[in-house]
Amino acid sequence: MSIIKTAVFTIVSKNYLSFARTLLSSAKNHHPEWEQYLLLVDEIEGQFNPELEAFNVVTMSEINLPDLNKFIFRYNILELNTAVKPWMFSWLFNDKGFDHVIYIDPDIYLYDRLTEVENALNKGQLLVLTPHLTGFLDDNKRPTETQILQAGTYNLGFLAVSRHQDTNRFLEWWQSKLEFDCVVDIPNGLFVDQKWMDLIPGFFEDVMILHHPGYNVAYWNLKHRVVTKTDNNFQINGQRLVFFHFSGVNPSDPTALSKHQDRYTLKNVGTAAILVEEYASNVMKHGHEQTKKWNYFYNKFNDDVKINDFLRIAYRNNEKIQRICGNNPFQSSSFFLTTQYREQDGKTNLPLITHIMYTLWLSRNDLKNVFSDILGKDRLSFCHWFIDSAEREYGFTNDYIDPVKNSLAFVENDNNQIKTNSESENLNTHRVSFARKIYSLAIWAKPLLIKIVPTSSKEKLKKLKEQLQRKAYPPFVTNLNNTDRNQTAEVLSQGINLIGYSRSQTGVGESCRLAAQSLNAANVPFGIINYNVGNPASNTDNTWVNKEIESSQYNVNVFHINADQMPVAYAHLGSEVFENRYNIGYWHWELPDFPEEWKSSFQFVNEIWVPSQFIMDCISKKSPVPVVKIPHGISLNVPIGIGRESFKLPEKQFLFLTMYDAYSYQERKNPNAVIDVFKKSFDQNDATVGLVIKVNHSKDHPEELKFLEEKIKGYKNIYILAETMSREKVNALINSTDCFVSLHRSEGFGLGLAEAMYLGKPVVGTNWSANIDFMNVKNSCVVDFELVQLGKDYGPYKAYQSWANPDLDHAVYYMRRLVSDPEYYQQIASLGQQTIKNDFSPEAVGKQAEDRLRQLGLL
Repeated sequence: MSIIKTAVFTIVSKNYLSFARTLLSSAKNHHPEWEQYLLLVDEIEGQFNPELEAFNVVTMSEINLPDLNKFIFRYNILELNTAVKPWMFSWLFNDKGFDHVIYIDPDIYLYDRLTEVENALNKGQLLVLTPHLTGFLDDNKRPTETQILQAGTYNLGFLAVSRHQDTNRFLEWWQSKLEFDCVVDIPNGLFVDQKWMDLIPGFFEDVMILHHPGYNVAYWNLKHRVVTKTDNNFQINGQRLVFFHFSGVNPSDPTALSKHQDRYTLKNVGTAAILVEEYASNVMKHGHEQTKKWNYFYNKFNDDVKINDFLRIAYRNNEKIQRICGNNPFQSSSFFLTTQYREQDGKTNLPLITHIMYTLWLSRNDLKNVFSDILGKDRLSFCHWFIDSAEREYGFTNDYIDPVKNSLAFVENDNNQIKTNSESENLNTHRVSFARKIYSLAIWAKPLLIKIVPTSSKEKLKKLKEQLQRKAYPPFVTNLNNTDRNQTAEVLSQGINLIGYSRSQTGVGESCRLAAQSLNAANVPFGIINYNVGNPASNTDNTWVNKEIESSQYNVNVFHINADQMPVAYAHLGSEVFENRYNIGYWHWELPDFPEEWKSSFQFVNEIWVPSQFIMDCISKKSPVPVVKIPHGISLNVPIGIGRESFKLPEKQFLFLTMYDAYSYQERKNPNAVIDVFKKSFDQNDATVGLVIKVNHSKDHPEELKFLEEKIKGYKNIYILAETMSREKVNALINSTDCFVSLHRSEGFGLGLAEAMYLGKPVVGTNWSANIDFMNVKNSCVVDFELVQLGKDYGPYKAYQSWANPDLDHAVYYMRRLVSDPEYYQQIASLGQQTIKNDFSPEAVGKQAEDRLRQLGLL
């Protein structure tokens, strides 16, 4: 007879690891022959070492979950820990070859062998279930029979399944339900994985409902199960205790028995109190004080913005949102924080109602009663309620609240936009303020009022609350711009008007040209309006002159004009360029805080595109409109016949290159640090290496050029190229050198670094700000840094801001290693080139822009 292979597993996020350790140690005591697994619904983040645990740790990426990032994102921590269950069963059966697989909740403790379960599986049962109740609940305590019915007939803290002709059919059916509908939604009859199991005894014949009183003893069935102790053994109704389910027990203070009920405490639960106290002590011994502090990794976006449960609900209930968020919703915080629930044609500067706000409103009848039209007459009032209540009642962070505040500021600062229904009521600031204080006090007292107010009076209490809400947040009549512009709009073609410094030999000019290159690669219709107001730089780049147009003929404007210049652009171009079009600002900024004085520029755009996560994080904090990351597409043509001799550079030296534009502020670009590092790395007479310093627009800043010349005196192997070159010649220069260096203090993208990587050159760059979108320790030489305060103003960069001071000794190490270690040089160069060509190609970036506009219905 063949040996039956049995696996037991549990599922936890890492803050519950102490419970899992306690469970599996008890399982080991009674079933040492079972192979033990823990499925981790989390990331380890260095908090513990899986190899030191007494069981096998499995990650979600191993068990064949469909669309992993989407799957994780749609569920909160409770839902996700239950949703993955059938995939773990399937993995253990089909990938690991087990005959019996048993799932046990981490807050269970085994006191004896599961003999009845093993016998049932050995006799051909497909699965074994334990019911919540084997008797009536008639004392009006929690949980009631109705609450048990809502949660599910069977407790899925335990499930035993055998290899059977119906095993895969059962698991595939269960997977089909839990992929999208493993939710806590009692009003609609769903409670995670558990409620679905009510159907299983009707679907399959070989299902055992185990009524043994010693299995799955818990707070919900203690009314029917008497716990006694003889010698060192516990009995339930005179039969052996097999396992106890300590659901809701707080190991640090188990006095309440369980947070999910009000029927028992340790004082009135009898002998079961001994079990609870011993269990709590056991969990504490397994590291509970430490593990309970570990944060859940999937509770935040990639930019550390906390994910609220209403956000997850909004995501999974809206297919359009799912399409917009793409394959990895964890990268999409800006969409949720700043995108209107519903764009309204012809209406501008509307206060922000996000998808999360709308989902929250739908979930509460009192809000729907008080603010019956949050997309119309109650919009302002509901926004005020959200700002005051979101953190207090739901724990929303400022990341969610500030964009709503900012959007209100634009509306309410315009005296012509708001008036009130009643001079005597709504303009009475003191009365509204007093009402809000009373409402706030009522919310604070709500838990106490629920306990002391008789059931018969609770409906009156709800009505009183709604009356308070109406007084605290009275409706406004708005004079917002409700003109339906489409009634009189000119007929526009679908496509993009690129408006910017398209001929300027500056970074912002190159930004416009790169956008043209990406749109062209994606076959998106576009034209260019060359805008040059206030630009002192040379305007001799005619790369895209063939795409220039006289007027904005398309339905979308993309302004490659930074925020500080948008008011000037509006005044120069005129309102007619903006009207009847979807206006997007493509903005750069290089420091962590977006300047307050530029916030007025938000009024000119419907949306902002940025080239990097760094800028996205910065602007999103203050933006009342969506902020979307659309990077630069990188592709360079190197002309034939332009080599080192064209720049009068030595042919056989290993040449480092650094470049900057004098208009971009030397203090930020930090070429002086590159010179200092080169001097520390190599002797002034070393003929095997050299440093090339390319300076754009040096004629307009002669003092900077003179400073550089003084700084390199005595170094024959440092060369200054002080001229403004054509794009082709710059490409040739990068291609002619061996390594690009940028010890910047901050970057909005890091174009020179990306271009050098595209050409297969290793790059040395400060490991901070925008360039880390494409630079890492594997594909480039990232230099350590220290964040420091500026201390003084440098043009738009104010003294209070912070930027990076690169570690010069670390940069010295990289320079020397690149010269002396050809294998390392080739490895870095190759991986860097792959990154840029794969992830930042014009085709890929153009597709991102196209997809975004299609999502908005503009293409």
